Amino acid sequence: MIVYQDETNFNLYLSRSEGWSRIGERAVVQLPPSQGKNFHIQGGVSAFTGLVLLRTHKGSITKLENARFIADLFVAAQRTLEYQELAPSNKVVIVMGPGLASALFKENGCSLMWTTPAGVAHKN
Repeated sequence: MIVYQDETNFNLYLSRSEGWSRIGERAVVQLPPSQGKNFHIQGGVSAFTGLVLLRTHKGSITKLENARFIADLFVAAQRTLEYQELAPSNKVVIVMGPGLASALFKENGCSLMWTTPAGVAHKN
């Protein structure tokens, strides 16, 4: 079973970005600094199950919180009907981007594989 994991930041602050200017001059808008709350969103999806796990977090995510999410994603993937219908020898493979999780796995001696945009596979 292949689970794709990704993460993103989201800011709740919205402002208008319209301005005015004299003819022939460029419109410039001065905005205040960001005032909204930052949320970090993590999720894992698979081809047949769809959304396996979704989690939101206020502010930045630490390495420990990210490791906990990956562990929870692994357990959630094993509980899906998609995984239970597979042969007993099949594994859960979590595909992730080159972010905090990748660094954490390298620190703990795990083997990582990645591909370049051209599709060339590399192994760590």
